[in-house]
Amino acid sequence: MKRFLILIPLLLFFSNSPSSNDMGISLETNYRNYKPGQSIKINVKLKQAAYLYLLTLQSDGNLNLLYPNEDEQDNMIFNEEIKIPDDSKDYEFLAGDTLGRDTIIAIASRNRIKKLHKAKYWVKPVYRGMSQNNSAWLKKITKKLPPEQWVSAEVNIFISNNCYRS
Repeated sequence: MKRFLILIPLLLFFSNSPSSNDMGISLETNYRNYKPGQSIKINVKLKQAAYLYLLTLQSDGNLNLLYPNEDEQDNMIFNEEIKIPDDSKDYEFLAGDTLGRDTIIAIASRNRIKKLHKAKYWVKPVYRGMSQNNSAWLKKITKKLPPEQWVSAEVNIFISNNCYRS
């Protein structure tokens, strides 16, 4: 009987702890279609404070870290909505030269993702040869995080020489 009484407080603790549904994240870009070299602005909305990571899975298979970066190393976000880079920053994200579909991914986590805080990923891809249809890289990045401690969102953008706005 004593064992049962011990389990009840534990169950109450876990049922009251924050869940991934509390985190919530949404992601948008200023456009969906870009010409090579065109500036990309990213808007992120978070339901609560979290470490924010922005990556791009390019059509050539490279997974690149956009944020945090050399110019903005502190990625704990307390605001509910943020534009990256904001207008006060001296850097910008540019659409790549490889034509096709790129995917921008936002990850919000209650814990730092140590792999994504390495300065080497500010200048080289996190992974190479990734498929647009395979999310194995996400499992590698988040494997040390409990599932309820992070959420992600993604948006596709298209890079074309014959760009139209939408």
